[in-house]
Amino acid sequence: MAKDALPNAQTTQQVADGIRMPLVATTQKLWDPRKPALSWAQFQELAKRTGSAG
Repeated sequence: MAKDALPNAQTTQQVADGIRMPLVATTQKLWDPRKPALSWAQFQELAKRTGSAG
């Protein structure tokens, strides 16, 4: 398929950016299935501080 055949398609980087936080959250949930101690906002902040958010 020609590169310009899907003009609205996301780039590889856009896809990676879009799935990064859901993957981080899934990984955390698989690592520790208990109810999270942090709120979603707190989890996102922690992920940013640790470099997990991208």
